[in-house]
Amino acid sequence: AVCKVGAVPDGPIKARKSAMPDDKPTQAITFLIMVAVSRTLCTKWLLSGDNAFAYPVLYSAISCVTSSLAILLFVMLGEAQIKFIKREHLSSFALIASLTAVDMGATNIAVESISVALQQTIKASLPVMVVLLELCLQQSNHGTMVYMSLIPLTAG
Repeated sequence: AVCKVGAVPDGPIKARKSAMPDDKPTQAITFLIMVAVSRTLCTKWLLSGDNAFAYPVLYSAISCVTSSLAILLFVMLGEAQIKFIKREHLSSFALIASLTAVDMGATNIAVESISVALQQTIKASLPVMVVLLELCLQQSNHGTMVYMSLIPLTAG
């Protein structure tokens, strides 16, 4: 069959493949990187310079509220679920939440005091520190591939 301009060809029409990956983990990681970089640059801009925002604790609180609203958005979109923490996990969760708060405060102080590049370099060393602490505290030895993968992670 010959198609004239504007005519629909005979047979089923196949959908074209999108150039964007349909891989949810890839999309989630890309989104996470974009948000993290944007947040770091905005934090640096807000907390440094001549007109610096003089309330880093208030900034951290606003950041927590904004994060909570984003989580609620993902729940409403059906991409996440909120469940209650089991009683036996409360102390572990409290410890993790406290360490996260300290990390957020230390990051804000660091971004205010040092360059973003240096702050990101320090954060890039975290995988090495985690593996070393796990090796020392839990005596768990990882395979050669894990140790080798740390080289490009931290050197890059």
